[in-house]
Amino acid sequence: MIVNGYKPWVVLIIAILCSIIIFIFNWFMLSMFYTFLFSRLKVFRWIVEHTRKVSQPYLKLGAIGLMLFVAIPLPMTGIYTGTLIAWLLGMKVTKGLIVIVSGGILASLLVLLLTMSGIYLF
Repeated sequence: MIVNGYKPWVVLIIAILCSIIIFIFNWFMLSMFYTFLFSRLKVFRWIVEHTRKVSQPYLKLGAIGLMLFVAIPLPMTGIYTGTLIAWLLGMKVTKGLIVIVSGGILASLLVLLLTMSGIYLF
């Protein structure tokens, strides 16, 4: 038990479920904003189309790299930024969900491991 009697694995499962909800919400908000607002502006449309066209050869390795990017527990490398990058690269929703949530799980496990080892050491 860490704080308030919650078991670490329960907190981990709740964090993973929240990551899935955050991904789905952000993905569809990005799609909606692009469809109704950003696609009307030439600069944004060009950025998205150009990025998707240039990134197509790298999507297979990009998925692994994106998962590792999300798995690093540092500021600006989490679910939100990973969702933006996956959407910008033009990944399908299911592939993006698997990649981003896998990275989130790795980051959560790493933080849990470091936290639990710190608690037991001191």
